[in-house]
Amino acid sequence: MKTTFSILFFFLLINLFGQNFNQINEPFIIKGQLSECQVEFIRFFYEDQDGIVKWDTINFDKDGKFYFETLKIVKPQTTSLQNGTQIQINNIFVAPGYNLT
Repeated sequence: MKTTFSILFFFLLINLFGQNFNQINEPFIIKGQLSECQVEFIRFFYEDQDGIVKWDTINFDKDGKFYFETLKIVKPQTTSLQNGTQIQINNIFVAPGYNLT
């Protein structure tokens, strides 16, 4: 019984201390305002941890203000904001913990 407990405790320690605690993801935040904005949303393109390009939606209020917070940014990267042919902003540098205003 002691041996079984010791082995389980050993594997628990390996699992616990084998994790990289520096990879705790902080939220990425982007907020601002686009003047004379005629659109209701814009797409925020990013890469996930496997390098697959995904997108999320940022909504604008009637004055063109927006606020977007996500934990989906898990590594430093360049990204873009797009809405069809009306708005396209490329090469925005983002990383976990960034607060862009």
